[in-house]
Amino acid sequence: MKTHRGVLSLLGAAEREHRCAAPREESLRRACHRRLRAGELVSPYPGLYADNGYWRNLNTEERSLHVIRGLAMKHPRWVFAGLSAACLHGFQHAYALHDGTVFIASRGAITGKDHSSLRRIYMNDIPTWTYQRAISMTSPARTLIDCASHPFPNALAIYDSALRMRVVDTNEIRALMLRANCDETAVARLLRYADP
Repeated sequence: MKTHRGVLSLLGAAEREHRCAAPREESLRRACHRRLRAGELVSPYPGLYADNGYWRNLNTEERSLHVIRGLAMKHPRWVFAGLSAACLHGFQHAYALHDGTVFIASRGAITGKDHSSLRRIYMNDIPTWTYQRAISMTSPARTLIDCASHPFPNALAIYDSALRMRVVDTNEIRALMLRANCDETAVARLLRYADP
Protein backbone atom coordinates (compact mmCIF):
# COMPACT_ATOMS: atom_id res chain seq x y z
CA MET A 1 0.00 0.00 0.00
CA LYS A 2 1.17 3.52 -0.80
CA THR A 3 2.99 5.33 2.03
CA HIS A 4 0.84 7.87 3.86
CA ARG A 5 2.98 10.47 5.64
CA GLY A 6 0.22 11.41 8.05
CA VAL A 7 -0.27 7.80 9.15
CA LEU A 8 3.49 7.26 9.49
CA SER A 9 3.79 10.38 11.62
CA LEU A 10 0.78 9.38 13.74
CA LEU A 11 2.14 5.86 14.33
CA GLY A 12 5.67 7.13 15.03
CA ALA A 13 4.46 9.55 17.69
CA ALA A 14 2.27 6.84 19.26
CA GLU A 15 5.15 4.34 19.41
CA ARG A 16 7.48 6.92 20.99
CA GLU A 17 4.81 7.54 23.65
CA HIS A 18 4.12 3.80 24.13
CA ARG A 19 0.45 4.05 23.19
CA CYS A 20 -1.93 3.23 20.38
CA ALA A 21 -2.52 5.87 17.72
CA ALA A 22 -5.85 7.66 18.00
CA PRO A 23 -6.43 9.59 14.76
CA ARG A 24 -8.69 12.61 15.16
CA GLU A 25 -9.04 13.77 11.57
CA GLU A 26 -11.44 11.88 9.32
CA SER A 27 -8.85 11.52 6.54
CA LEU A 28 -6.39 9.85 8.94
CA ARG A 29 -9.11 7.59 10.33
CA ARG A 30 -9.98 6.44 6.81
CA ALA A 31 -6.30 5.91 5.95
CA CYS A 32 -5.78 3.85 9.12
CA HIS A 33 -8.90 1.81 8.42
CA ARG A 34 -7.67 1.00 4.90
CA ARG A 35 -4.35 -0.18 6.35
CA LEU A 36 -6.23 -2.20 8.96
CA ARG A 37 -8.13 -4.03 6.19
CA ALA A 38 -4.82 -4.61 4.35
CA GLY A 39 -3.30 -6.18 7.49
CA GLU A 40 -0.67 -3.49 8.03
CA LEU A 41 -2.30 -2.22 11.23
CA VAL A 42 -4.19 -3.76 14.13
CA SER A 43 -7.06 -2.15 16.01
CA PRO A 44 -7.19 -3.53 19.56
CA TYR A 45 -10.05 -1.14 20.45
CA PRO A 46 -12.33 0.88 18.16
CA GLY A 47 -10.59 4.03 16.95
CA LEU A 48 -7.13 2.92 18.14
CA TYR A 49 -4.42 1.59 15.84
CA ALA A 50 -0.90 0.17 15.97
CA ASP A 51 1.55 -1.17 13.41
CA ASN A 52 1.06 -4.93 13.12
CA GLY A 53 4.77 -5.77 13.55
CA TYR A 54 5.18 -3.38 16.47
CA TRP A 55 2.08 -4.82 18.18
CA ARG A 56 3.27 -8.43 17.82
CA ASN A 57 6.45 -7.57 19.76
CA LEU A 58 4.54 -6.28 22.82
CA ASN A 59 3.67 -8.53 25.74
CA THR A 60 0.11 -8.69 27.06
CA GLU A 61 0.56 -6.02 29.73
CA GLU A 62 2.32 -3.65 27.31
CA ARG A 63 -0.61 -4.05 24.91
CA SER A 64 -3.06 -3.16 27.67
CA LEU A 65 -1.01 -0.09 28.60
CA HIS A 66 -0.87 1.00 24.96
CA VAL A 67 -4.67 0.79 24.74
CA ILE A 68 -5.12 2.63 28.05
CA ARG A 69 -2.80 5.46 26.99
CA GLY A 70 -4.53 5.73 23.61
CA LEU A 71 -7.96 5.86 25.25
CA ALA A 72 -6.73 8.47 27.72
CA MET A 73 -5.92 10.71 24.76
CA LYS A 74 -9.40 10.22 23.29
CA HIS A 75 -11.20 10.45 26.64
CA PRO A 76 -9.14 12.63 28.99
CA ARG A 77 -11.89 12.62 31.65
CA TRP A 78 -11.93 8.86 32.05
CA VAL A 79 -10.54 7.50 35.33
CA PHE A 80 -9.02 4.07 34.83
CA ALA A 81 -9.83 1.51 37.51
CA GLY A 82 -9.44 -2.17 38.38
CA LEU A 83 -6.81 -4.09 36.42
CA SER A 84 -6.26 -1.08 34.13
CA ALA A 85 -5.28 1.05 37.14
CA ALA A 86 -3.18 -1.82 38.54
CA CYS A 87 -1.16 -1.74 35.28
CA LEU A 88 -0.69 2.01 35.52
CA HIS A 89 0.39 1.74 39.18
CA GLY A 90 2.89 -0.95 38.18
CA PHE A 91 1.40 -3.65 40.44
CA GLN A 92 2.65 -7.10 39.45
CA HIS A 93 -0.03 -9.46 38.22
CA ALA A 94 -0.61 -12.48 36.00
CA TYR A 95 -0.67 -11.73 32.28
CA ALA A 96 -3.52 -14.23 32.03
CA LEU A 97 -5.84 -11.60 33.56
CA HIS A 98 -5.58 -9.53 30.39
CA ASP A 99 -8.43 -10.31 28.02
CA GLY A 100 -8.67 -6.96 26.24
CA THR A 101 -11.05 -5.44 28.81
CA VAL A 102 -10.48 -1.84 29.88
CA PHE A 103 -11.83 -0.80 33.29
CA ILE A 104 -12.94 2.72 34.14
CA ALA A 105 -14.58 4.26 37.21
CA SER A 106 -18.09 5.59 36.76
CA ARG A 107 -20.55 7.52 38.90
CA GLY A 108 -23.37 7.09 36.41
CA ALA A 109 -25.51 4.19 35.40
CA ILE A 110 -24.26 1.64 32.91
CA THR A 111 -26.22 2.31 29.71
CA GLY A 112 -25.23 -0.59 27.48
CA LYS A 113 -23.87 1.80 24.81
CA ASP A 114 -20.25 1.06 25.67
CA HIS A 115 -17.98 -1.15 23.60
CA SER A 116 -17.96 -4.77 24.79
CA SER A 117 -14.30 -4.39 25.90
CA LEU A 118 -15.13 -1.50 28.25
CA ARG A 119 -16.22 -2.30 31.79
CA ARG A 120 -17.42 0.46 34.11
CA ILE A 121 -16.97 0.04 37.86
CA TYR A 122 -19.58 2.03 39.74
CA MET A 123 -18.29 4.27 42.56
CA ASN A 124 -20.05 6.93 44.62
CA ASP A 125 -16.74 8.64 45.23
CA ILE A 126 -13.82 8.21 42.85
CA PRO A 127 -10.46 8.60 44.64
CA THR A 128 -8.27 9.75 41.76
CA TRP A 129 -4.51 9.78 41.17
CA THR A 130 -2.75 11.06 38.08
CA TYR A 131 -0.28 8.96 36.09
CA GLN A 132 2.55 10.87 34.40
CA ARG A 133 0.51 14.11 34.63
CA ALA A 134 -1.86 12.91 31.92
CA ILE A 135 -3.86 9.82 32.82
CA SER A 136 -6.36 9.64 35.67
CA MET A 137 -6.64 6.41 37.64
CA THR A 138 -8.08 5.27 40.93
CA SER A 139 -5.97 5.46 44.09
CA PRO A 140 -3.94 2.38 45.07
CA ALA A 141 -6.42 1.44 47.81
CA ARG A 142 -9.43 1.70 45.49
CA THR A 143 -7.56 -0.18 42.77
CA LEU A 144 -6.92 -3.07 45.18
CA ILE A 145 -10.55 -3.13 46.29
CA ASP A 146 -11.63 -3.45 42.65
CA CYS A 147 -9.01 -6.13 41.95
CA ALA A 148 -10.50 -8.30 44.73
CA SER A 149 -13.00 -9.50 42.11
CA HIS A 150 -10.27 -11.55 40.38
CA PRO A 151 -9.65 -15.15 41.44
CA PHE A 152 -7.99 -15.22 44.88
CA PRO A 153 -4.45 -16.30 43.80
CA ASN A 154 -4.35 -13.61 41.08
CA ALA A 155 -5.74 -10.90 43.35
CA LEU A 156 -3.34 -11.88 46.15
CA ALA A 157 -0.35 -11.32 43.86
CA ILE A 158 -1.62 -7.79 43.13
CA TYR A 159 -2.09 -7.07 46.85
CA ASP A 160 1.38 -8.43 47.69
CA SER A 161 2.93 -6.27 44.99
CA ALA A 162 1.14 -3.07 46.06
CA LEU A 163 2.08 -3.56 49.70
CA ARG A 164 5.69 -4.35 48.71
CA MET A 165 5.82 -1.07 46.75
CA ARG A 166 4.61 0.79 49.88
CA VAL A 167 2.17 2.96 47.96
CA VAL A 168 -0.67 1.86 50.26
CA ASP A 169 -1.08 0.17 53.63
CA THR A 170 -3.65 -2.26 54.95
CA ASN A 171 -5.30 0.37 57.18
CA GLU A 172 -6.04 2.55 54.13
CA ILE A 173 -7.59 -0.38 52.30
CA ARG A 174 -9.69 -1.39 55.32
CA ALA A 175 -10.95 2.17 55.84
CA LEU A 176 -11.95 2.51 52.18
CA MET A 177 -13.50 -0.96 52.16
CA LEU A 178 -15.98 0.16 54.85
CA ARG A 179 -17.07 3.15 52.75
CA ALA A 180 -17.02 1.57 49.28
CA ASN A 181 -19.52 -0.63 47.55
CA CYS A 182 -17.43 -3.82 47.32
CA ASP A 183 -17.13 -7.46 48.28
CA GLU A 184 -15.90 -6.92 51.84
CA THR A 185 -15.44 -10.65 52.44
CA ALA A 186 -13.04 -10.97 49.47
CA VAL A 187 -11.09 -7.83 50.43
CA ALA A 188 -10.82 -8.88 54.10
CA ARG A 189 -9.58 -12.34 53.07
CA LEU A 190 -6.96 -10.83 50.77
CA LEU A 191 -5.79 -8.49 53.54
CA ARG A 192 -5.50 -11.45 55.92
CA TYR A 193 -3.20 -13.36 53.55
CA ALA A 194 -1.36 -10.50 51.81
CA ASP A 195 2.38 -10.51 52.44
CA PRO A 196 4.69 -7.89 50.95
